[in-house]
Amino acid sequence: MLEVQRRITDELQEISVSVPDGTVAVFSHQDTIKAALLHYLGMPVDHFLRLQIDPVSVSVLQVAAWGVRVVSVNNTE
Repeated sequence: MLEVQRRITDELQEISVSVPDGTVAVFSHQDTIKAALLHYLGMPVDHFLRLQIDPVSVSVLQVAAWGVRVVSVNNTE
């Protein structure tokens, strides 16, 4: 899981550099989304089961020069 977390956060960083002022949709599997959210929430991967990510749900991150803000998690509306 740590390797998955490293790969997704590296990829999100690359995307944020290549599209600095844009909005980007990234689609992935729930485990990968959980790994990214845990990282940005400052939670250890041991808390993996504490997050619920439903199929076709939307989680939103705001990526800026100052860091990353988790805006929403598992939105299904």
